Amino acid sequence: MKKAILGLILLIIASWSVSAQGFYFDVGTGVGICLTSPEEVDLGSIGTYNSPDSMMNLEIKAGYGPFGTIPVYVAVDGGFFIPIGLSGRGGVVFYPTQFLQMGGSFGAFFPLGGTDSVGTAWNISVAVDFGKRNHAYLLGLQYSGAAYQHPHLSSHNTNDTQLVSYLSIFAKYAYRKKVPQQTAAVNVAAEKPQPSPRTPPQPRQDRPQPGIDGAITRASGELINKLPAGTRLAVLNISSNNGEMSAYTVDELEYQLVTSGKFTIVDRNTLEAIRSEQNFQMSGEVSDESAISVGQILGANIVITGSITSAARNQRLSLRVLDVRTAEIVTMVREEF
Repeated sequence: MKKAILGLILLIIASWSVSAQGFYFDVGTGVGICLTSPEEVDLGSIGTYNSPDSMMNLEIKAGYGPFGTIPVYVAVDGGFFIPIGLSGRGGVVFYPTQFLQMGGSFGAFFPLGGTDSVGTAWNISVAVDFGKRNHAYLLGLQYSGAAYQHPHLSSHNTNDTQLVSYLSIFAKYAYRKKVPQQTAAVNVAAEKPQPSPRTPPQPRQDRPQPGIDGAITRASGELINKLPAGTRLAVLNISSNNGEMSAYTVDELEYQLVTSGKFTIVDRNTLEAIRSEQNFQMSGEVSDESAISVGQILGANIVITGSITSAARNQRLSLRVLDVRTAEIVTMVREEF
């Protein structure tokens, strides 16, 4: 038994693929059946009281993931359990894998009927997370229950406590900021591209422009955080008045994206061949239409173009990230140096 428990813990740890960083919110509804036998209480002249054998619930939850690389959100939730009462609980939302959500909460229960009595409520849930990036739809099962004294019972001088539990199916919309961890992302077997025979990058001691390395590092960091793991990327060109700086920037940007372990980068030789066929230079301007056309030929999901321009006393590195399938701008990054 101990080995089985240890194996389960190790499996959960090994399968962590997201970290919880930021705000969490969900709202939805569910229907369930009673797992406990309905209790019948004699109320004298007005008859008997039976706990309901089915339930519908409306719930809303909000939380925050403050733990960085640990996939746990701390959350509070409120629910209306029709026809028995309201609940307010605190708990956690846990993502053992990118597509599986687990949760648990415990708190107070307020039965309907105008009584001062307060009971306890609890909830345990598991759901499949159908979503990408920050938005998702949840479909799952939850075990919930409450222990309380019904207003009809308290008004007839009985101390009988009602204990009800339900198994329900629910559907929810969720907003959650999930950041794929590089340590659990797909490890793409890729090495640093060989220097282009036409425009070899300068050695690090002869950097084209002071501060360009910092701008590239910050810009690539934003792309690593924003783009989904497993994306096939092509860095097409960086336009500037300095051809050597353009080549150096492309080479360093590709290197940092590859070494993140999250992406597949289009082979340099294939990219150079397409550049020649399409007749554009690494340092020249490339329209979005041309970039998307090249991306389709390369089989890339995302293409990256950019420019280096003057910005007051500094220079600015600007990157445009285009979705090849939809032709939409996925994101833009600007860094001054």
